[in-house]
Amino acid sequence: MGGEDLKGRIEFQFEYLAMLDAESLHIIFMAVDSRTLAVALKDAYAGRTLADIVRANLSPEAFSALLQQMKDIGSVPVSEVRKQQWRVVAIVRELSARNAVSVPEHFYFPSDDDILQYCDFMNTGRQRRRAFKMEDVALLDDRSIQHLLFGIDDDDLVKSLVYASQKARQAVFRNMTHTAVEQMEKAIIAAHACPTEEIVASLKKLIFAAEKLADEHNLHYIDELMK
Repeated sequence: MGGEDLKGRIEFQFEYLAMLDAESLHIIFMAVDSRTLAVALKDAYAGRTLADIVRANLSPEAFSALLQQMKDIGSVPVSEVRKQQWRVVAIVRELSARNAVSVPEHFYFPSDDDILQYCDFMNTGRQRRRAFKMEDVALLDDRSIQHLLFGIDDDDLVKSLVYASQKARQAVFRNMTHTAVEQMEKAIIAAHACPTEEIVASLKKLIFAAEKLADEHNLHYIDELMK
């Protein structure tokens, strides 16, 4: 797929499972190894939306078994969580290519090379930049997050957080007043009713703002996001 074909689109990420229909989710969960799913959910599970869609698309017994498996696995490095999330994305990509699942047209999938390169990067910690993703907000220092909050419209921030993990939300919330957090949480719940294309547009604005701030040295990549 050429660069021009990707205009106006955004890369499919693990958290965007929450945007898929129930039939597609059922097929995906049948295709994904249970341990892979358990590790992939380590970060994202706390987000209400993704937790709800997982529960809704598994039998009570399977959901209980998944929770127990997550507990048994214990602490997992963020690099391993991200690798398993990419593995799920690769499975969704394959199922989508076979027309077995339905994915909104606003999303495109990373290639095998992209996935291998990313996993290799997470393993070696090479000092180079990669594309900023919404979940990377959780890896930023507070000063960087504050710059980011000033650089994006409140409405776009709300929509960007709709399908974000709890860690990403908490990173944003810890840099806001208690009153602002309460208002933001209510706005996020209301924003679930927004069309997918509006949420994608807001995500793109946040990602663009973050990368612009990084270029201006006002947003600092840390740990896995070193320059």
